[in-house]
Amino acid sequence: MNNLKIIVLLFMLFNVFSIINCQTLTLTDISVGSKDLSPLQSDDSFCSFQMDIQIVSTYEPLYIISPIYSNDLFLYNIFSSPLSNSTCKVYSFQTFLIPIGTHTYTIYSNLTYWDGYEFYQKYIGSLQTTFTCNKIDTSLLQFDFIPSIRSFNPFTINMGVLKINGLNNSCVISTNYGYLFDKGSNNYYILNFQTPFLVATNPLNLTIWFSDKTFYIMIPSIYKSFTGSLSSFTLYPNQINITRFGYNQFPLYSLTVNSNDYPLIFFDKYQRSPPVISYGSKGNYTLIGILPVSGGIDIGSIYAQQGNNINLIYNVTTNTKSFLVNSIPSSGNVSDFILIGKSKIFSVSFKGYQSYDLNQYEISFQSPSFISQWPFGFTGGSNKNFTFSASFILQQNSTNFDSAVFSINPINGYSSQLTATIPLYVPDNQYSNASVLKDFEIFHLYDFNYLLRLSVLNSNNNGLLSITINDKIYRYDKLASGDIINSVFEIIWDYKQYINSISITSGLNNVKIFQNNDFFSLLPNKRIIFPTFKAYDSKSITDISFLYNNVNITNKSVSNIMYFKIVGYDSQNPPIVSLQLLDPVSTYIFSMDQVGKYFSKWNKVMGMLQIEFIIPANTLSGVIPYVISFNQYYSIDNSLLSNSSQLFVNSNYLDSYGPIFSEFKNKTVNSTTFGWEFYIEDPINGFDHGEIIVRGDLDSSTYRFNLSLSNLISGDRFRGKYAILINLKTNVCASQNYLITDVNLFDTQLNRAIYSRLGGYKYDSPKTPFINYLDNPNIVFYNLQQCDNFLDETPPILTSFNMINSLNSNQTLIFNFEAQDIESGLKYDQYPIVYATSYHIEVIECISKIISINSTNAKYRCEMKVPFGFACNNDVIFTVYGFINNGGYYSGFTYDQLINKGFNYSFTSMKIYWNLEITNTSSIKSNGGDLWIMGRGFSNINYIFVNYSDTSLTPDSLTPISGSLFDSVFLISSIKATNKPFTIQIIPSRGGYNSNIYIVNPDVYVYDYVDPNKPPPTNPPQKCIGSPVCGGLDHGYCNGLQGCVCYPPWIGLGCTSMVVVIPPPKLNSSNPSSELPVLGNGETNSNSSNILFKSLVSLVSLRELSFQGDVVNEFKFEKWIYSEINSNQHQYFTNITVPSTTTSPLNSTTTNILVNIQWFPNQTTIKFANQQLTMNPSTVKYTIEIGGYNFKSKLNNLQLVLSASIDSSKTKDVCSNSEFGDTNSGDNSNYVKIQVDDHSLYGRFIKRAIIDSQTTSIENQQLDQYMNPLKSSSSSQSFIGITIPFYRYSATLDPDFSVLVDDKSLSGENSICSNSSSSLTNGQLAGIIVGVTVFTSICIVAIIILIKKRRHLLLLMRAKDIVLAVKKPNY
Repeated sequence: MNNLKIIVLLFMLFNVFSIINCQTLTLTDISVGSKDLSPLQSDDSFCSFQMDIQIVSTYEPLYIISPIYSNDLFLYNIFSSPLSNSTCKVYSFQTFLIPIGTHTYTIYSNLTYWDGYEFYQKYIGSLQTTFTCNKIDTSLLQFDFIPSIRSFNPFTINMGVLKINGLNNSCVISTNYGYLFDKGSNNYYILNFQTPFLVATNPLNLTIWFSDKTFYIMIPSIYKSFTGSLSSFTLYPNQINITRFGYNQFPLYSLTVNSNDYPLIFFDKYQRSPPVISYGSKGNYTLIGILPVSGGIDIGSIYAQQGNNINLIYNVTTNTKSFLVNSIPSSGNVSDFILIGKSKIFSVSFKGYQSYDLNQYEISFQSPSFISQWPFGFTGGSNKNFTFSASFILQQNSTNFDSAVFSINPINGYSSQLTATIPLYVPDNQYSNASVLKDFEIFHLYDFNYLLRLSVLNSNNNGLLSITINDKIYRYDKLASGDIINSVFEIIWDYKQYINSISITSGLNNVKIFQNNDFFSLLPNKRIIFPTFKAYDSKSITDISFLYNNVNITNKSVSNIMYFKIVGYDSQNPPIVSLQLLDPVSTYIFSMDQVGKYFSKWNKVMGMLQIEFIIPANTLSGVIPYVISFNQYYSIDNSLLSNSSQLFVNSNYLDSYGPIFSEFKNKTVNSTTFGWEFYIEDPINGFDHGEIIVRGDLDSSTYRFNLSLSNLISGDRFRGKYAILINLKTNVCASQNYLITDVNLFDTQLNRAIYSRLGGYKYDSPKTPFINYLDNPNIVFYNLQQCDNFLDETPPILTSFNMINSLNSNQTLIFNFEAQDIESGLKYDQYPIVYATSYHIEVIECISKIISINSTNAKYRCEMKVPFGFACNNDVIFTVYGFINNGGYYSGFTYDQLINKGFNYSFTSMKIYWNLEITNTSSIKSNGGDLWIMGRGFSNINYIFVNYSDTSLTPDSLTPISGSLFDSVFLISSIKATNKPFTIQIIPSRGGYNSNIYIVNPDVYVYDYVDPNKPPPTNPPQKCIGSPVCGGLDHGYCNGLQGCVCYPPWIGLGCTSMVVVIPPPKLNSSNPSSELPVLGNGETNSNSSNILFKSLVSLVSLRELSFQGDVVNEFKFEKWIYSEINSNQHQYFTNITVPSTTTSPLNSTTTNILVNIQWFPNQTTIKFANQQLTMNPSTVKYTIEIGGYNFKSKLNNLQLVLSASIDSSKTKDVCSNSEFGDTNSGDNSNYVKIQVDDHSLYGRFIKRAIIDSQTTSIENQQLDQYMNPLKSSSSSQSFIGITIPFYRYSATLDPDFSVLVDDKSLSGENSICSNSSSSLTNGQLAGIIVGVTVFTSICIVAIIILIKKRRHLLLLMRAKDIVLAVKKPNY
């Protein structure tokens, strides 16, 4: 028995020992990046590396994995991934001080056991890792400085780019002026030092430190010698004692520059404050700058560059009175909590001890903030004596802390802030309620826009509070699918701004922060990976050209295209590049609303990238400064590019300044109607539209005036008279000041004049429309004194308030309410606002409309469109503010005040109301194409209905492009070309409601610029032909210079033809040929008795011709790739291989040919090569794009050969003919007319093409004498050659074809004809008939002569016989 126990014990010990031996502690290097390192800073003699080590333990959870350590490697910034647990941990840390050379280090981690009293080391795991730290070989370094050409970009602070050749790995460069960072890849460093005054026009001595060597480089000044003069220095206001016009409105100065150059302007010696280029004419423009003032007496000097020197041009002394902003109390009252659902409602209130000055408030609580302005929170009084009280909502189990700070901070009132402490409740399970990121994906959509798709698991019903990317907060408005527990969010991110971090905050305020390469899952390991972008240096951008250059932009914006190549790009995935113009006009537009960046697309034919953009009218003459950007950090300034890469413009005027006021004054119509009248001046571009906001300083009543030319009283857009008038509509009123608080005026080029009394920015000061009135800040006031100081200190009361819930049907809440003021009545044209408030100050508002109003009562209604995802799973309360009486007092009502009145409206656990909705789209150009559609509910799509406002375009039913469909975004293609708005609507596939109808406004690009130095080709005068001339009085008339001018629908040289309306052509999918069948009677139905005419157009070959016209190369078109763009537009693509030549001797080259065939069902006007062309109904247009061609000689031409033919099913009594010549319709083209009987194929060949982005004259030639066309009486063929001069990149041609019917059948000379018995032509038949007739006549005459001769001969013979008989002897 004892032996058995011993055996069992030994067996158990063996099993335990085996199990222990099977358990492991494994360290794995899961770092990203190579361990072949270089110093991160030029003067470092060591390297560092970011490491990630994963430790996996198979021991019991009671064992604890200790932090990593090393005995021979310095580790710092060690932190554990928040995903780590007792059996798997990831430690991230920085290895530091790795010396030059190759070194192997050992990293350890211990497994310890806690026995209840102390830790015991159980096991040690280790990992060996090897690093190589490469020394920077300074003997290989060469420095190449590329200066920034200052005249290309006025007031730049970039001195240029320093290229360091021989630097194998990029690093931070240490210099005596600070650090230089690689901003252009390939070791390009931008020198953008804020250069001190004495260095501005002198070379800069740059010292660069490496660990073993110091380099000294002289950087030349970017400022060339200024030639010109400065004059007309003016101060605004022109006085010493200054009262500022607004909180951020500073005094100004202006000066006139008499030069085409840009002077360097300094305010004071060491403060660089460049003025703004504003307006003027060529060689004479005005700059407007800001006088920096601190308040009180300021003495400063303005210096300017003159020649090579910086000289004092003006001393300025000002005594500026500070603009005062009123304060609010530092503390307020917090009400007791009111409980609804899972929430606590509280109100914060205070009594205003200073007048309310119409400022905005920033309200913050638990990190999010809300910018508010009157009437939110104003419950009673007037601006001289008011009460503020606002209700907020707090989740009961809402935080990891026991309290939070609530604050109200007046904007621009930095010394004044109200704070209050709000007690909170900490839940027991706070740390177990963090949200879990289950999956993360990112997809490129278009331009710099990416789709971020996050799958989040929330552990309880508290759901998710927010997803924060950098500092932008998203909530359930970005929910794409799922529910509050399992949620999928889709967020479109514009990667003009990099993503630094993503924070996910649970409903209980647990925050998880992810940065690039952070893990969001362990075992399996998954990381957050943000997109990376390859950047290119300035030498990688080649072959830059523009569709138009040396452009005259006087009073006209010009659409343009930039073309360029990038060395080393991936042709299957070309980079996205943006273009931003930096001229004075474009820069200001971009700064306003982030427009002005244009994006690249791939030009398949040219093998180049192209960017379409618009040059604004009347911007600064000279070189247009621009920047090419690859992302937020990598960009190339045009001044670093060659002179051939510059865009030159010329304008007689300069206008980057918005409209301004003149003759501004108060206007009184009567005791209740008053305001201001003024002129708006913009002498160059002209005024377009604007907005002026007026507020009452006693009751905060608000009036918005929208201005446009429709409000013009007299004058014109360049100087027009306007008025803004307030009509109180009652004699009961309170005396107060009405003041203009905000102005925005725009000219026709979107230059803006801006004024904000309390908002705005300091650097908007030069753009003020009140520049001529800065000495009179009271001009924005209207002092209403007709009211005899009447005050009604009894605020309006709320008599009814009800809500209609329509969230299920259209996500709308309808509020109907009524207010009363017995003493003075409710003020006209003032609209109370209903607010919906949820957790973390998530607030939406609804401005009401007046339904009815009388002397005591007013009824209001507002329809609140609740945004998708608003307050999801949270509670919502409602408040209403903004009731004003005629006596100067207002009122508003918090949630608890509404409850006390019996108006208890709130929501608990707000639901998600799913609907199929379009919220936005990508931009689309007027030439049509792709369109990204954003919204929600896209899992149920049948098709997208596209309806064009251009009635010549038929509607489309399109489906999403395969692979592009997400829950919140998808791509459609084949949008038709249009410059008018169109609508889109989604039709679901499984029942339900259609989506909303969304209006899309295409970006219109019109390429109609005509270079005045290159007049287009014109046809010579034509003769009027025909009998009657020009087809008769109903067909046309004769113009002595043009020839016959035809009345529609007649066309042709003699106005005897008209266009036949036919069905769409039959296209061949194997080659770009089109067949245009038509029945002789003009009907489209088949009928065996009808005559069928078939017209065929095809491309034959591409030929290279010598300067003598000989064919030196010919390429027949063989295989084409066909694609259908839409039912009326088709595309064919092919290429040819051109052998090497003397101009390109190394390799053969490929020339791409792209053919677009478009059918026009209706008459349409198009533009091509700066020419307006009319496409008749049933016209087929060929747009042929030929890529770069490798010519044998620069003297050679390229000729595209086309074939056009027509044949008839009628073979008897029919004639055919062809003719070629100049058109007489004013389109300055050639034509070919190939006719059989009374039908013809008519081809038009304009005498211009787009060659290397320029409109260029070309030659069209009929080639029948060389090509042996097929001709008979019932069919005819003709060959046309379009001859193109030598070019480099691309050539675009644009012939078109249509079928005509003449008013009579073909006959006459030069025609091939037939009849029922002979195949001879009419001429031949006539010749035969004449010949036979003549021959018969000759025969008859001959016979008569012969008969007469015979009779004569017979008589002679008889006479001879008689004579002989007489003479004969007798025998």
